[in-house]
Amino acid sequence: MAGRGTFRYKGVDYHLLSAIISKSTGLTLSNFAQTNLFSPLEIVDVEWGSDPQGVTVGSMGLKICFESLIKISQILVNNGLENKNEIISKHWINVSTTNGIPTNLSYGDYGFGW
Repeated sequence: MAGRGTFRYKGVDYHLLSAIISKSTGLTLSNFAQTNLFSPLEIVDVEWGSDPQGVTVGSMGLKICFESLIKISQILVNNGLENKNEIISKHWINVSTTNGIPTNLSYGDYGFGW
């Protein structure tokens, strides 16, 4: 596509996003995720590293067991609902899974960090 350039994954972008989330919410990304995603899904086995300044590494390092990953996957399949409680916005799920950036890679488009 003209004017769009070549896709390149840059982990620094997600680290910057982690810092922005921390600045705007007052919580590290790991604490924000614990409060808004992991705790509502009763996920307790999370480890997520931080840089020397205490910013959660946004691009990698999340350690979670397979069963917990299934819980997160199921919430996406259920349009963000867990026991009739909205954990993730259905609108965000729809937008984040339909508006990808072309990558030229075999796995398809990429957007919203996945």
